[in-house]
Amino acid sequence: MPGLLARFASATGLDIAVDMVAEGGMTLLGHLRSGAAIPAIRRGGWDLVVLQEQSTRPLDAPALMFSAVQAISREVALAGARIALFLTWASRDHPEDQRALDAAYRRCASIIDAVVVPVGPSWQRARVQNPSVALYAADGSHPGPPGTYLAACTFYATLAGRTPEGITVREVRAGDGDVVVPFELSPEDAAFLQRAAWETVSSVEPHGDEEVDQGEWGPEGDVEAEVLREVSLVHGLAPHDADDLLTRGNRVRVPAGTRLFSEGERGRAAHIVLDGEVHLQTTQGFDGTFAPWNMGFALELQTRSLLGEPYGCTATAETDLTVLVIRDVELEALAIEKPALTAALMRNVTSRE
Repeated sequence: MPGLLARFASATGLDIAVDMVAEGGMTLLGHLRSGAAIPAIRRGGWDLVVLQEQSTRPLDAPALMFSAVQAISREVALAGARIALFLTWASRDHPEDQRALDAAYRRCASIIDAVVVPVGPSWQRARVQNPSVALYAADGSHPGPPGTYLAACTFYATLAGRTPEGITVREVRAGDGDVVVPFELSPEDAAFLQRAAWETVSSVEPHGDEEVDQGEWGPEGDVEAEVLREVSLVHGLAPHDADDLLTRGNRVRVPAGTRLFSEGERGRAAHIVLDGEVHLQTTQGFDGTFAPWNMGFALELQTRSLLGEPYGCTATAETDLTVLVIRDVELEALAIEKPALTAALMRNVTSRE
């Protein structure tokens, strides 16, 4: 899509240099904590930095999205650039999610004074006006060629402030820029998508400052607390009850090479990995290393062990780890103090495979 946008610009006499840092499934919080995005911003030379959140994060945890956007915005400001937010589309099977996506991105934009690129609303308009144009790939989430084309048209219309109608580009330079890839798009579909993009951009406020309600998630959010409230152990609990359980855990620093537990041992604690890389292995052949915090979430390990069940895998610290350990004795103490809360926790634990 960035390459297609550059081709659009070149075809109309504009000069746009683009670069992209993208990793599958990465949240903005993950980009903030690791990877190449922040170093690329700090290199400077940018007029605009485009931020795109992981597809479901604005729906599931908008507070985490805001906290990450706010932190990245400070880096962008130091680099002398502005932010544009890539307002994404709802999945094919859940178009009703578009309203929540719009609200999350526009809330962020209103607070940090960012430009909103309304790609999701462009998709919504195109789906209503001409459902036969296949915007989605087969998975119903990622874009097919028409969806990518529509996204590029929306970016062009927003950033250039002019209609993409009449642009004849039907190819894009891919990879290192030396390979020209043709777009399989009929002239009729291209004209329709150009028009849908311009109608969307010209009918909405680009800076996201209309009728914004910041709600309960604002600039003072505790990112780690919000991440921990996403773990399944506390699903359905009120925030104060979730915090009550989580603050009873023991935060420990685990040196690289340390074995947290071994498969088959009787469990006495649940482990929630907050930072670092953990290696998991089973006798059934599973073998993998995970760095959950880099992706913007905390990783629960073997919560059913709180019930005394054997550990189902072997977990070893690949790097130094920060782990929140919740032991069965803490759960027993909680059962005496808050029986109803403990019952809810038991449902969460026993529902885990």
